[in-house]
Amino acid sequence: MDIKQQWYQQALNAKNANNMAEAFQCFLKAAEAGHALAQGWVGWCYCEGKGTSCNDVKGFEWTKKAVENGASGYSFNLGYLYYKGRGVRTDLAQALKWFTKAAENNKKEAFFYLGCIYENGYGVTKDLEKAKSLYQKGIELGNNDCKKALESLGKSTTPEGCYQLGNTAAAANNWVEAIQWYKKAAEQGHVKAQFDLGLNYWNGLRIKQDFAEAYKWFLRAANQNYTEAQIFLWRMYTDGDGVRKDDAQAFEWCKKAAELGNSQGQYFMGDYYERGKVVKKDMLTAYIWYKKAADNGYSEGKRGMDRTYDQAQQQYYYQCGTEAYDEQEYKEAAEWFQKGAELGDPKSQFNLSVLYQKGRGVPQNLNEAFRWLEKAALQDYAKAQYAYGLCYAMGQGTIKNVTKAFTWFLKAANNGDPDGACMVGVSYLTGQGVACNRNEGIRWLKIAAQRGDEVAKKELRDMGISW
Repeated sequence: MDIKQQWYQQALNAKNANNMAEAFQCFLKAAEAGHALAQGWVGWCYCEGKGTSCNDVKGFEWTKKAVENGASGYSFNLGYLYYKGRGVRTDLAQALKWFTKAAENNKKEAFFYLGCIYENGYGVTKDLEKAKSLYQKGIELGNNDCKKALESLGKSTTPEGCYQLGNTAAAANNWVEAIQWYKKAAEQGHVKAQFDLGLNYWNGLRIKQDFAEAYKWFLRAANQNYTEAQIFLWRMYTDGDGVRKDDAQAFEWCKKAAELGNSQGQYFMGDYYERGKVVKKDMLTAYIWYKKAADNGYSEGKRGMDRTYDQAQQQYYYQCGTEAYDEQEYKEAAEWFQKGAELGDPKSQFNLSVLYQKGRGVPQNLNEAFRWLEKAALQDYAKAQYAYGLCYAMGQGTIKNVTKAFTWFLKAANNGDPDGACMVGVSYLTGQGVACNRNEGIRWLKIAAQRGDEVAKKELRDMGISW
């Protein structure tokens, strides 16, 4: 037995005795004498820090010598060092070359890395079928990494599979990989992945905050009727995050989410109608949305219902009365208006007054008409204030009093009523209930005309005055 073989054998004995320091020294002596296998072991010791301090550069140099001197069993080790860039610059072409040689010798680990190369297109054209074939060969040789990789590859070809791989990476707190998988799933139309991707860009907790990217992915999910994404678009348009603040757009996204059953969207639809923001104030509609939100478990919905209940009930009675009146069901209309009026709704009070004045659905009673009209007028309901003034002007249901008539015409006019403005103008021109003042009379007639009052327009035309 020559000296280099003796050193090699001593090294193996020391290694088996778990004396890696002595093993390394013996391997090194044999390697320096040209023993190829010993050179491979020296390379391994340097790379793993066994029996000596870790040194990837020396590890690579000795591994390369071993392979060049015929120790083909170290082809895998050499390919791995090229693949990972340990002790040498990463070179995927060289990695592929040496992994392939190792695979020819049925090195099971080589099949895993070859599969990775072809699966991801590292230095080669991406080829999933070839990757599957390589993983399968590795499995046949007992490599568990190949088994896991083949399972992942199967998943990675479907949107749901990509999404689940993203969840797995996220659970392991590997967010770089998780985001990559979420993107793959999202690009294939996976709606939950699109939302999760948008959420991560929006909050910036795990990746750099990017409202433009967040908006892009929320929009894709929202267009697939994913209500949580629609709610985030509502928030972005409401606050102006990443988009120009736009209350109308915000309302539309909130409405879409609400109509699809999102309880938060339903609550804020109630809020829109309660506050009269973007849409006309409507307590009944607000109450209906709040109730939907509450029924879907949104706790604030009940508070919204409590806030709007009384006014919603009044509005409901008023609407029912109006529908009955339009269908000439005057008795039914009177019943509905009576309910609303007793709850304090000025519109119902006014309409009930009209029914008593005309004797429709109830016996004609001018005093009762005047009583309900007064209640509505005292609540600053402009139409009622104008009609209340007429009652004083004509002595209908009360004693005639032109001064009081003018006072109520003026209140109606100041609350935007065109008829009230017209009567204020006429009163100033005729001196009824107020000192005669032509200039004031014309000014108020112009205001009435600008509000669309036809009588005021005729009066001005007759005077040759434009408005």
